Amino acid sequence: MQEFGEGLQKSLGKVNDKQVGLNCATVVDNIHYQADLMLEVGQKNQRDGYTMQAVFGRTASIREDKGK
Repeated sequence: MQEFGEGLQKSLGKVNDKQVGLNCATVVDNIHYQADLMLEVGQKNQRDGYTMQAVFGRTASIREDKGK
């Protein structure tokens, strides 16, 4: 495990010299996808009894905020 950690630290310490422009539409699409995926997992966890409805309800409001 220590070897894995050291390899991870080494790779994260490298700087990528490629300059890539920011595509805002892609960023927004990715955020929407991630929010939807998070909500799907939350619904499954609530349905399977891992979280309570009240906790999921607070998190689910992100779907309403997503379009703003």
